[in-house]
Amino acid sequence: KQYSVVLVITVALWIFIEMIFARHIHNLPIRFHYIYPEGIRPLAETSKAEKLPNNYIAVVGDSYAAGKGSWYDKISKMSRESFHSTHVIYQITGRDVITFGRSGAGNIRGMVELPVGKFEYMKSVYPNIESPSEIVVYFYEGNDLNDNRRDVSSRYPYDDIGALLNKEIFSEFVDQIVVNENEFMRASKRGLLNHLNLTLRIVEEVKQQSTKHKDWERDPMILAHKRYLELSRGGEEYEGPRGYNRINVNDKVIKVEGNFQSPSLELTEDEIDISIYIFEQALIKMKEYFPDSHINVIYIPSPAASYEIVDDTVSIRTYEGRSAMHPTTKIVRYSDMICSKIKNVTQRHNVEFFDFRGTVRDEARKTILHGPSDWQHFNEKGYRLLGNAVGTFLSENSN
Repeated sequence: KQYSVVLVITVALWIFIEMIFARHIHNLPIRFHYIYPEGIRPLAETSKAEKLPNNYIAVVGDSYAAGKGSWYDKISKMSRESFHSTHVIYQITGRDVITFGRSGAGNIRGMVELPVGKFEYMKSVYPNIESPSEIVVYFYEGNDLNDNRRDVSSRYPYDDIGALLNKEIFSEFVDQIVVNENEFMRASKRGLLNHLNLTLRIVEEVKQQSTKHKDWERDPMILAHKRYLELSRGGEEYEGPRGYNRINVNDKVIKVEGNFQSPSLELTEDEIDISIYIFEQALIKMKEYFPDSHINVIYIPSPAASYEIVDDTVSIRTYEGRSAMHPTTKIVRYSDMICSKIKNVTQRHNVEFFDFRGTVRDEARKTILHGPSDWQHFNEKGYRLLGNAVGTFLSENSN
């Protein structure tokens, strides 16, 4: 009988803890967001008024949509501080904002797999959650097209990958492989059972706090980026022979980190066209899965296209094992070409488009918008600039 009482008390305490943490997911410090399954982690974000977002904006894409960068690196993870463009958009528009972004996501994963999977996951636990009224796609010229090539080639189960140029075959590939078989769609079938491991996750966090592990070793943002690198060729990105670039900021030549992400300078124009075709198919599928959401595409420039490069050549980060040194004059031509092609896709599908490059270039003449700890992503100034521009754009173009 005594054991029965202990068992009842233990189970009751376990259920109580589960209920408390499920109820207060939106009130915990950033460090504890990881205890929640990734599928409902957007509900822990601070860029909204309540736990469940209402009439909300969903930001989708890669690490820029996830908020990775020096601003995130410097904040206290025991706080609920702002670190992302989503927080700025929330402040400007007064509308709830969540993100489905993840490091390394190409357009198929960033625009379809993660938004659809995570939304269905959240809906399985919170059936009353609504679809986003607005979706903001962060298209990043720095590596989205490279990620598209890697993503599709690694997941298409047949030898004849050229068959994907058939739109019907591509659509079946997305529905069957990308959506139906993704981790969040499978987990969504468990419904409320997804919450029953929170207590064990809490115990694990307490255990980790008693060790000498550094914060970054278990940081969700860092772990997501490590997963991305593992998926890249040989587990790492390729770096160029010159370890620096020189940029002109406020009439001063500044030597900064080399291996800039660029507007896909290592790809041929034919390869770029195929990757943009993948973007277009992702956009079509996203519109199918979110028919009531108003969609906006924001074109974000790479670091190489953001600054005035002083030298005749630029050192870029490569993803194909090709040359990492390219003529500086090539940057604007490739950036203009890709931006024009993406804009044409959005116009064909009646989607709002905003070219963020001019805003970035104007500001980058006066101040540095990337680094210092991470030169592939915006720092606080960069993300605030992005959030202000997107928030204003949405306010001016809201239905």
